[in-house]
Amino acid sequence: MAQLIKFKGKFIRICPEDPTHLLQSEDRGKSWQFLYDGSMSMNSIMDIASDENLILLSCNRGYFISNNGEVWTKVMDFEQLKNQPMKLYLDDVRPTPENFQRVYNFDEFVKFIADKGLPNFISFDHDLGEEKTGYDCAKFLVDYCLDQNLKLPEFYVHSQNPVGKENIEKLLDNFNKFKDNFR
Repeated sequence: MAQLIKFKGKFIRICPEDPTHLLQSEDRGKSWQFLYDGSMSMNSIMDIASDENLILLSCNRGYFISNNGEVWTKVMDFEQLKNQPMKLYLDDVRPTPENFQRVYNFDEFVKFIADKGLPNFISFDHDLGEEKTGYDCAKFLVDYCLDQNLKLPEFYVHSQNPVGKENIEKLLDNFNKFKDNFR
């Protein structure tokens, strides 16, 4: 998720001075107006994201959605989240499958794992439209698991790049074989 989103022709962001408020701009960020005060229901807003129809907020009281930025519906709280398997989708282009959390690039992949820990499942793309690839994400994952003495999560490589797909699969499969030999 991002701190600044574009939604229905407006820019929306978390207020830097008071993270219980959302601000909106209709002039490409030159001036900002109050949009929503979430202090009663949401407390501190941590992250925002959107598609063309909904805004999603992550806050310290759970997740909320809105189709206008003014009226919010709680969709999940953190107690419910503890019992949900966490699935991560790494891709810069394809639509996000249902029940997956999404990251678009290497930096978001690293931040996701640093902030939320290892997901139960990761679906990898190889070509991420930038210098770093899905293979770099897989190498980071292996290093992270080695440093933390953790088992790799289940994974699938959905990339259409056959060489990139094979490289990610071989790296992660070899790491699993290595870990199995030293248990």
